[in-house]
Amino acid sequence: MDVEQLIKKFQVKNSSEQDLVVLSGVHTIGLAHCLLFWKRIYNESDNLEPKFAQSKQRECPLVGGDDNLSPLKFSTPTLFDNRFYIGLLQKQGLLHSDVALLASNSTLDKVIEYANNQTKYFIYFPISMVKMGAIGVLTGENSIIRRNCHLV
Repeated sequence: MDVEQLIKKFQVKNSSEQDLVVLSGVHTIGLAHCLLFWKRIYNESDNLEPKFAQSKQRECPLVGGDDNLSPLKFSTPTLFDNRFYIGLLQKQGLLHSDVALLASNSTLDKVIEYANNQTKYFIYFPISMVKMGAIGVLTGENSIIRRNCHLV
């Protein structure tokens, strides 16, 4: 999905480009199955920082590694910080939706802003999370109280 499509998806939910960039930053922590990005690390490696691509290729072999898990971020993979944005600017973006943030001047400006100012990212992240949490909330007769969250 390209950046314009991502922006439109957010706008439909009354969210902004800033929300898109801020919430993408959650990829500063966590893991992804190799299946989600192996095409990128093998077919688009000229668009990736070489050591990052090689590291991911070791974790995710071309054959037989689809279910392997790999950190989304090269450095500090278990720390919630702004290194996701720094990594994006250093060609260490793993998912296409993350790399797409570099394709628009307005989203790129936000990536640079958060890469340079972790405090600002920490201020906007909870604001965007609360905003996202309010999307599509069912209330009144439309709501459901679940005793087991896995069952509807």
